[in-house]
Amino acid sequence: MREVTHCAFSDESGYNTGRYRSIGMVSLPIEVLQEFEHDIRTILEQSGVDEFKWKKLKTAKTRFCAKDLVDIVIQYAKDGKVRVDVLIWDTQDSRHKILGRDDLANLQRMYYHLLKNVLNKRWPRKSVWELYPDKQSAIKWDTVTQILNLEGFRIESAEPKPDSPFNLWLQINFSINKIEESDSYEKVTIQIADLFAGMAVYSKSNYDKYVEWDRTETGQQLLIPREVPHLSGSDKEKCDVIHHLYMICKERKMGVSLPGERCLRTFSPQKNPINFWPYTPQTENDKAPIK
Repeated sequence: MREVTHCAFSDESGYNTGRYRSIGMVSLPIEVLQEFEHDIRTILEQSGVDEFKWKKLKTAKTRFCAKDLVDIVIQYAKDGKVRVDVLIWDTQDSRHKILGRDDLANLQRMYYHLLKNVLNKRWPRKSVWELYPDKQSAIKWDTVTQILNLEGFRIESAEPKPDSPFNLWLQINFSINKIEESDSYEKVTIQIADLFAGMAVYSKSNYDKYVEWDRTETGQQLLIPREVPHLSGSDKEKCDVIHHLYMICKERKMGVSLPGERCLRTFSPQKNPINFWPYTPQTENDKAPIK
């Protein structure tokens, strides 16, 4: 077994409920992990929050905690120490709006797309990984591991030699030492994955609420009378956190869009370490698995 160089932590938002669903993943070099976890735990302790959960963001206390967590993630990301990648999909698009869709198998497929993309394209070649998804016992992680490790080896052509005109060699892109389902209370970085996965889904499914929240916060008047969405206390707290993320990314030119796409979305993810990635069907034959 090779020495671990990188690690990743993941969590999903509503894999079998709601129109929009997502997986968030936080990835970083192994030597950064201890410091990063320490900073997260410090924020949680100072905020009086035992464990952050996006779905429990309903009070000023949890809002302040979420903003502080966003700030520390952005700081690490700007320093090149951490990536956050969120894959979000629409169950009403041509890939997913089919009879007999298997949501659990589809979640596994989406994990595969996200992990392959991040492990293969966003970190150095020959990285050795440990992956810590939040507990989801129904996922067949052994299968995912085997497939990803096969993807980590690619046959490439090399310069032909006089005695071997068809010279090929294997390039190792990445490998996975283990995937271990973990409790987010123990592995606090999973709580960051939960935060960003939750923001992605909320921004997509409740963008009109965000617009109304922003209008009331800035004191704008309605130019044309219309029905406005009701904002609960939880909606207001969540919109505030999403706005905070968007503004700090905008100030630091991190490529995260919100109003233009009516959801959080990142352009040029290869250059930007905070990546909101809306999945789109790749071909007409790209269909979700069925039961």
